[in-house]
Amino acid sequence: TCGAPSTGYVVQLYLLDAQDVEYIYEPNGNDMMCGGIVVTPGAPLVELPIKYKTCTYQEGQNTNNDGSAHNVSISLSYPLLNNEAILGWANSNKKRRWVAIFQTATGEVLIAGEAKNGLRLSVARSGMDRGMMGIGLGGTQWHSMWMLPTIDLEELFGGLRFVSTGFSSGFYTN
Repeated sequence: TCGAPSTGYVVQLYLLDAQDVEYIYEPNGNDMMCGGIVVTPGAPLVELPIKYKTCTYQEGQNTNNDGSAHNVSISLSYPLLNNEAILGWANSNKKRRWVAIFQTATGEVLIAGEAKNGLRLSVARSGMDRGMMGIGLGGTQWHSMWMLPTIDLEELFGGLRFVSTGFSSGFYTN
């Protein structure tokens, strides 16, 4: 009874390797606000740069005899021209499992993926889309995405270090 599945735009996206997530405090009762997230000290945090309306998320629910499952997906698109580093980063990290923390265009801050059940990363390219590349994150979890009170990293983690993806500084000039 968490409401209807939601779709929308993402304006900020951070990824943690699921192996670095020690614990996610579950919400109490019917409250969807997560109590916080504990990570391995010094764990790297990856920020994927996003141009408005190039990143979306979706959550859907399936119910069967075993109970409910929530399918979560995040999709990003990037131009390939002058951004070979995007493809290199994605290909070298697609075997990892991820926990995503992101802010929606409506201001919600959500967490998707879990320590023992992280999101899978996928990569797609298409010549039909004028040299665009898609990065997808997806997974299934037993609960809907939980909310976090803020996207402020200092408040959430108190000093996590960032990892550079090596994406071009001229990211969206082409």
